[in-house]
Amino acid sequence: MARVLTSEHPYSIGRLITQTGADPGVAAFEAWRDYLPALVIDGAEKHPEALVPELANLAGDEQSGIVAASGEYPPIFINRYGIDRARMTALFGDRLDEALALLANYAGDNAYAVRAADAARAWIDERRDSAPQRTEQPTAPDEAES
Repeated sequence: MARVLTSEHPYSIGRLITQTGADPGVAAFEAWRDYLPALVIDGAEKHPEALVPELANLAGDEQSGIVAASGEYPPIFINRYGIDRARMTALFGDRLDEALALLANYAGDNAYAVRAADAARAWIDERRDSAPQRTEQPTAPDEAES
């Protein structure tokens, strides 16, 4: 997959899922849950420069993808970056934290991927802070010792 993707215009996977924008709804993302998460996550671990920009665009909300029409790289982004949490959850399911970690820990310089890191870190922090805290329960004394 990494061979056919271009990090300067990382929209291919998103276009596949949404049928080039015709169906950008959550259900379209959920329909790919059994197939794409493993490909995207494993691919991003092995080929971050090719797959993390794609992942950043998959994660981004509608406003995040708007760029000036110059077609040049690096792009001129018009709006702030935000993650579409419903679509990401629908697509990645129980692998969501892995996908977010790839965005948050991206160490390259691709303009699309770099701008997703802060939003991914913020969501990771929120998820960690809202997770139920495990507390150890005191063990009951063994009745046999009484």
